[in-house]
Amino acid sequence: MNSIRAPKFDYIIIGAGPAGMAAAITARAHGLSVLVLDEQPSAGGQIFRNIESLEATRNSEFSKLGQEYEFGSSLVRRFKKCGADYFTDRSVWQIDKNLQIHHVSASASKSNSVNSHCQAKRLLIAVGAMERPMPLPGWTIPGVMPCTAVDVLYKSSGLIPDGEVVLAGSGPLLLLIGCRLLDVGVHVSAFLDTSMNGALLKALPLLPNALRSHKYLTRGLSLLWKIRKAGIPFYSGIQNIEALGTSKLEKVRIGKSGKSFDVTADLLLLHNGVVPNVQITRNLGCEHRWYDVQRYWEPIVDDWGNTSVDHVSIAGDCGRVAGAAISEVSGHLAALETVYQLGVISKVERDNLLNPDKEQKISFVEKCLGKTEGPIMAASDYMRMNSDQIRPYTNKSFYSLGTDGFGRSDTRKNLRKFFEVDKEHLVAYGLSVLAKEQLIASKYAKEAIKKYNIDGEKPMPTKL
Repeated sequence: MNSIRAPKFDYIIIGAGPAGMAAAITARAHGLSVLVLDEQPSAGGQIFRNIESLEATRNSEFSKLGQEYEFGSSLVRRFKKCGADYFTDRSVWQIDKNLQIHHVSASASKSNSVNSHCQAKRLLIAVGAMERPMPLPGWTIPGVMPCTAVDVLYKSSGLIPDGEVVLAGSGPLLLLIGCRLLDVGVHVSAFLDTSMNGALLKALPLLPNALRSHKYLTRGLSLLWKIRKAGIPFYSGIQNIEALGTSKLEKVRIGKSGKSFDVTADLLLLHNGVVPNVQITRNLGCEHRWYDVQRYWEPIVDDWGNTSVDHVSIAGDCGRVAGAAISEVSGHLAALETVYQLGVISKVERDNLLNPDKEQKISFVEKCLGKTEGPIMAASDYMRMNSDQIRPYTNKSFYSLGTDGFGRSDTRKNLRKFFEVDKEHLVAYGLSVLAKEQLIASKYAKEAIKKYNIDGEKPMPTKL
């Protein structure tokens, strides 16, 4: 589609949220060439939107966002220093089967000053989650919007709503944003909880696992307590909500147990949870499944984030919604898998990096050679890269010999002599290696070279 050759990268990451940033940091630490494409003007994703500017210019507001944002700021700084190529304001509009990625500026007002396409060996999709739609009568009236929209405006520009604000829906994010609004002086006139009656009882079987992350439970209870302590009318078991008004929102009609009543409102904020953003994985043909616990479709991935499409993996909330901390971990996992798949580290190294607190695994080659003394020399009738395949599995000096060079036609004996992998050269090279490692005197290598009539001035076979 474009005659200009696409720049090539080992690893292309779509999304600069916690998962994408973590993956870039890990991949760069292992020497991969990395490109990160992101729609936003700055790193951080939705959860840490505009975090750099917030910390630099609105520090008092930044400090109110809590310890999680300090963690996010540290992650952004490490990402910026890792050496990955990073393009902001980019919208990916096509991904070819060979992983050539086409992208354009996300803002029509900005010029297209970067390459509009690029080529990946492996692709990571880390585009996060999106608001679950919450349609209700009157939801298109001005003054009705998702609660995350208010959060975006606050983080990006410091804008806060005025007048009477009503929050409606369910989930911890609604509680969190409600408390943030209280912190900046917004008047919240009502909180409408649409959770089904008996939802807590149905969730009881999940409590043992939830207690393993008791900090999240404690935080949720503290948010709920803060809202109730502020004296905000809290209505639970809401069954029907209707936004009323002519040119703009004027009031909210609430239905519960067959009865209804109205609440005056200038702004109605809705939230019914978030779901993985699966637009790209759907277009690529990745297999998906229904996750009944949270009632959304999610890509099918293995423990390392690999999808059903070769060389394409997932990290963060676009796989399963779990929050910033889990997203960061999944980004590191996906990157370690990529480093392994590209042959930079072995499977054992990958597993050991994942489990630094456990007994480190040892490869079969290490078991065979680990107790031997001295360097390792590997010779092959094939190219050196054949022997080099075991190099990552050794922890000793490693020297490989092979038949690198242009093809020739001759007897096996003559070819081995030409490519310097016959028995005479192996003896001479072996003694030279031992001398280099200071395990024997160099005179023994010189004597072997003279004895076997090896020409030290002969050009390398790859030069002939």
